[in-house]
Amino acid sequence: MSALPGFCINTPVVVCEVVGGESILIHFDKGSYYSSDQEGARIIDGLATGQSLQVLTGELSNRSGAPMTSVTAVVNRFLQLLLDEDIIRPTQETSSSKIELPVDEDLYAQYVATGHPVPHLETYTDLKDLLILDPIHDVDAAGWPRVKP
Repeated sequence: MSALPGFCINTPVVVCEVVGGESILIHFDKGSYYSSDQEGARIIDGLATGQSLQVLTGELSNRSGAPMTSVTAVVNRFLQLLLDEDIIRPTQETSSSKIELPVDEDLYAQYVATGHPVPHLETYTDLKDLLILDPIHDVDAAGWPRVKP
């Protein structure tokens, strides 16, 4: 089994900000926006600042006191959700267009049963038409009002 790739925020189509312990993310191409709870915000902020999966998993294990094996299942499930929503991407090219992270469902269930915080992501599409129409995501690095060629 090969090592998992690292992940980062899928910029420039996704922007994120951590405010008051909550992550707010906007995916301009999809027209969706998202919010995450404190545990999700810690993971998203860690990815945005270049932390490795080992560090993120270790920090959650330390906070919760849960074993690394069950924490890995929780983190991988959250990362898979972020991948499926196109919020994050691998930091390196992968041979597969679709990444499936391993999640041991029994370990995940054991973690959840302990009452430890589980990262959560809420998806909102009520502003989809406005976000897709917003011309700011259609510009190149020179900025607005220059439209991408």
